[in-house]
Amino acid sequence: MKILHVVSALDESCGGTAEVVPRTCEELVALGHDVTILTLAWTKPAAAALRAEEHGVKIKYCRRTRSLFPALGYSREFADEVKRLVQKADIVHLHGLWQWPCWRAADEAIKAGRPYVMQPHGFLEPERLRKSTIRKTIIGWMMERPRFKSASRAIATAESEKEGLLRYGVGTPVEVVPIGIDTHDIDVATKDEELLRRLGVPPGKKVLLYLSRLAPIKGLDMLAEAWIRLREFHDAWHLLIVGDDTQGFSETIKRQYAGWVTDGSVSLPGAVYGPDKFKLLKSADAFVLPTRNENFGIAVLEALAAGLPVVCTKGAPWGVIGQEGAGRWVDVGSEAIERGLRDVMSCDHAEFEKMGESGRRIARRDFSWFGVTKRLLNVYEDVIAERTKEPGNGRHDDE
Repeated sequence: MKILHVVSALDESCGGTAEVVPRTCEELVALGHDVTILTLAWTKPAAAALRAEEHGVKIKYCRRTRSLFPALGYSREFADEVKRLVQKADIVHLHGLWQWPCWRAADEAIKAGRPYVMQPHGFLEPERLRKSTIRKTIIGWMMERPRFKSASRAIATAESEKEGLLRYGVGTPVEVVPIGIDTHDIDVATKDEELLRRLGVPPGKKVLLYLSRLAPIKGLDMLAEAWIRLREFHDAWHLLIVGDDTQGFSETIKRQYAGWVTDGSVSLPGAVYGPDKFKLLKSADAFVLPTRNENFGIAVLEALAAGLPVVCTKGAPWGVIGQEGAGRWVDVGSEAIERGLRDVMSCDHAEFEKMGESGRRIARRDFSWFGVTKRLLNVYEDVIAERTKEPGNGRHDDE
């Protein structure tokens, strides 16, 4: 099968999408398929993209063209490439919303008679729709809704995201395919005291780790309020907030924490990438994601795979954490976050080990890349089979 994936960026600062798309494509190649990613050139490709190329994924980076609206990602080079690549593809997979590359790819797929699927990656979550509401309402009606209508499937990463797509009015069939994880890099990593020291953790402290983008939607203000009320734990624990700042939010957070938490129990060292990220996961003692809204939460899956007890809000679809004793799944709000953290940080060593083992079991059982990719392939195969049965949609061997 020839599969074309289209995504606006694979830059290392882009967060989960820049990890998920290349890793998905790498697994598809391992299963014997011909896979190309078409994207725009930004700053520095994510490590996952570099690795995917080494494993046979073809990635084409297109130069952006200056325009009145640079955030939309217009590229004349992309326009030429997407037409050529769509005509060769059996199916096209579009990642993300609100940007020109996926609009153009959908249009080319329609013209060429190729089926395509759309994966929003959380861009239709309520908190995200509340940002730039007027612009997204207009663009939604003009660009996204018509392309959803022509898509063969929409892909959601969790049942909660599927519900959000249906609330948005997506009439296209929605399939749930979670994000996968390869635990090897985490498994081989070891605790690194020197790394913790460089990131501002005092010797001998237990580490409560936040590892995600720094953005208002992530709930770091609620975490600050909760941490202040957990002063009795500050002598033993250190809150380490690690993440990339893609929205200019880091200075706001730093000022907030500096004003609220004055005992040196918090560090905000910036982003950590590559092998250091896995070392950091193995060096922490517990994990927190205080998000207001999340379609999946890759960082939670990585923390579970690393064997960390997790405190996550119900803004992310991780009810399995509470159901299987891998930590606490709490309401969105500083008081609920405080209670969840208090419960976890009060546990003894045996309880920590039990929670960690439960998290590792969840990650391996439900989120192996092989199993997840097979589910995605089933969607592709169903779509192609449906398309070939439609009158006038058969393909010729010389196409």
